[in-house]
Amino acid sequence: MQFCFFSKIVDESVIQAKDEAPWQSIFPGILLIMCGIDLLGKFLEGDDSTRSGEIGRRFTKYLGDCFDGLSEDQIKLIYTVRNCLAHSFGLYDKDRQKPILIAPLSPTGEIVIITDKWHILHYKNLYIQFVGSLRNYRGELEGNPDLQKNFDRMFAHYAYIVSAQNL
Repeated sequence: MQFCFFSKIVDESVIQAKDEAPWQSIFPGILLIMCGIDLLGKFLEGDDSTRSGEIGRRFTKYLGDCFDGLSEDQIKLIYTVRNCLAHSFGLYDKDRQKPILIAPLSPTGEIVIITDKWHILHYKNLYIQFVGSLRNYRGELEGNPDLQKNFDRMFAHYAYIVSAQNL
């Protein structure tokens, strides 16, 4: 994500949603965030079922549990943007009555703003909130044995640690 947005890897603690920051490959960067939310939803729930509706349920649950202050409408719009980008690499959604726009920075700090005319996703705010959601999830994970079991259940399938000596 950082390489898509900044063309380099930087310390997460210094990232701010600034207008002057050189954000490069916006769509791929946003799509990587959406993939990260998908994966973290699996870890949060301890489930990777692809049954109808499960992917969306996990995705929106992660947003609701680990992002700060999102309304249900904002969560739904983020999931819609995820689907549009993942399945058609665009922002067209036939069920939306208003166009979806991608903008850099919200003047209010919100990821999503829904107006009478537009649905707007602010990608810089999304990135900052995503990084914060990792801290939120980790904090919950450290103190919750049920979440730890869920994490362990998924870790075996989606992540592993290999010593350099074993390569």
